[in-house]
Amino acid sequence: MDPNFKPSFIPKKITSDPQKTTYRGSRISIFSLIAVVVFIVTITAAGGVFFYQKTLVKQLNEKNAELIKAKQSFETETVEELIRTSKRISAAKTLLAEHIVVHPIFELLSENTLQTVQFTNFSYSRSSSGEVNLSMNGKAKSFDSVALQSDIFGQEKNFQNPVFSGFNQDEDGNVTFSFTATVPASFVTFTSESDEEADE
Repeated sequence: MDPNFKPSFIPKKITSDPQKTTYRGSRISIFSLIAVVVFIVTITAAGGVFFYQKTLVKQLNEKNAELIKAKQSFETETVEELIRTSKRISAAKTLLAEHIVVHPIFELLSENTLQTVQFTNFSYSRSSSGEVNLSMNGKAKSFDSVALQSDIFGQEKNFQNPVFSGFNQDEDGNVTFSFTATVPASFVTFTSESDEEADE
């Protein structure tokens, strides 16, 4: 045994493996990089949302201001005048819708009355449903003329329920009679007459 050898009971420090140290340090660096990237992305996204929200609020305020300005631009007097005008127009439309135009009935009689038949008077009244109740007296050269006239009026769609009655003969041999019929409201209203003129 070497006399100069001195035993030692203190354990020597074991040197760590360089390869393992390098690997651990690299792994820590990658996690740190990922954490930093995620943090930056989160901050950027939060900032983007914040500025986008601020932009939306600004735009909304601008639109509200424009709307208030537009409302204020309408003068109160002008609005009231428009309302009054609208009411007058509505009232005029109502009156026109209820107004009876008689001349289409005269045109209908002129086109469909025989030369051997003559009407001596004319009267009408309007029912609650808007129909016109027509009543006339007339005379014809013969009973055959009255029968033919009855057939013609019976084929006319604007003479509903046409009735010839009260037949008599005057001193000249003419046949006198009474005639009643109902005319639909659509045929004698001002609106229907205006529509026909517009179509022409």
